[in-house]
Amino acid sequence: MSALIEQEPLRSRKVGDIAAASSGAALLLSEFNLDLCSEDGMALEAAAQHAGADLAALEQALHRLDDAGPADSAPHETNELISHIVKRYHDTHRRELPGLLKLARKVEAIHPDHPQVPHGLADMLQKLLGEIEVHMKKEELILFPAMRLHPDGALDTPIAQMRHDHDDHDEQLREIEIRTGRFSAPASACGSWRALYSGLAKFARDFAEHMRLENDVLFPRFEQNPQDSIACDEPNPSSAASGEEIRPASPAAAPGAPAIEAHDDVASASPDPLTGASLVPMLVGGLVLIVLAMCVALALA
Repeated sequence: MSALIEQEPLRSRKVGDIAAASSGAALLLSEFNLDLCSEDGMALEAAAQHAGADLAALEQALHRLDDAGPADSAPHETNELISHIVKRYHDTHRRELPGLLKLARKVEAIHPDHPQVPHGLADMLQKLLGEIEVHMKKEELILFPAMRLHPDGALDTPIAQMRHDHDDHDEQLREIEIRTGRFSAPASACGSWRALYSGLAKFARDFAEHMRLENDVLFPRFEQNPQDSIACDEPNPSSAASGEEIRPASPAAAPGAPAIEAHDDVASASPDPLTGASLVPMLVGGLVLIVLAMCVALALA
């Protein structure tokens, strides 16, 4: 967006031109309550005044967006990689998805009779927002701390659940892509509609890279049989799209044998320090915070 900004003062440029420069700019304008439909042809200064938005704060936010530039490549060291995933992807999803949900509701309300309006998209995004928030909380409160504390630990079971979540999210994104015609707005679409599809396309790209980093780079470092887990993936960079939950193998107990006897040797020989009672306090605390996160996600509707 920098070349466009340099042509003239930002506040003098049309809202539609700024929004068209990048999906991030379009979402940011929407977050400041600028109407990308009715104010599309207005100068930023006039549109901000009309919307009651803080022009100086809006300009600063747009310049920060411009200065951020492309995302840095992911670091290799595990702790730095975890921090990168949280900052670059978790925080970005939390910032952008509520704005996309708001735009989807607006587009469906303004164009109810348009033959290409994505009816039901807002509900799909509401569901995705809640499920992704819970998933990220599970990683931030349970899985990632375990990885930091036990860099050589085997975490196959929780990682299998995260991979399963990724499969579900990938399927939801495929449905959203179909509902939006591959994020292609019609020629008659208003600014809000165009911003919605541009933002969704960016989110889909971000989330595909987010899942790739976890599935193919981070998770295998904490799996006893990482190649077995990766082998279940389709050659789709966005996720492990097999659609089936990956479950750790367990020895079959003989008929009539006490369950505890069937697992005594395995439990005593396991190198994983995070099995059994040692995970209970972390899981309990994490689940409580996950419930709170679900309430926050619902409140954002």
